[in-house]
Amino acid sequence: SELNAGFIKFFSNYTSEDNPNLAKCTVQLLAPLIVDNEINFTDVLEWILKDTRENQPQDDMLKFYQGDGIRNYIKKSKTITSVLELLGELFKELKEACFEDSQYVKKLLKKYNFSVDRYVNQDDLGKKDEIQTEWISKYGLQFAF
Repeated sequence: SELNAGFIKFFSNYTSEDNPNLAKCTVQLLAPLIVDNEINFTDVLEWILKDTRENQPQDDMLKFYQGDGIRNYIKKSKTITSVLELLGELFKELKEACFEDSQYVKKLLKKYNFSVDRYVNQDDLGKKDEIQTEWISKYGLQFAF
C-alpha cells in the first residue's frame, strides 16, 4: 500500500534527520495506526531496521555510512540506540493509545516474539543488563527484556 511504501522510505533515511523530537513525533503517528490495525506491528518492527548498515546498498557510498545507522547511540547514552529510543517512545505511546487494556503492549510483544537483541548496538549484546537498567530508568518499561 502507499502507506507502507511511505513508511519504508521514511525509515530508510531515519537517522539522516537531526530532530531531537523525531521519535516522539513518529510514535504519535504510528501508535494509533497499530492499535487500529491500519498497519501491522511486525511490519513496523522490520521498517525501523531499514536504516542499518546491512540494509544499505553495497556500493561506493557505503564507506560514508555512519556506524550502524539507527543502532547508533543517542546523545548522552552508552547503551540506548536510536531504535531503542524509538521503541521506548512507541511502547509508551501504545500504552496510552490503548489505555483500556493495560496489558496491550505486553501481549503485543509476546504475540510477535519481540526480541530486543535486534535493536541494540550489535557490538553490545553482552551488555544487556546495562541496557535494561537505562531502558527501565528512561522509559519505565520492564517488559521488553
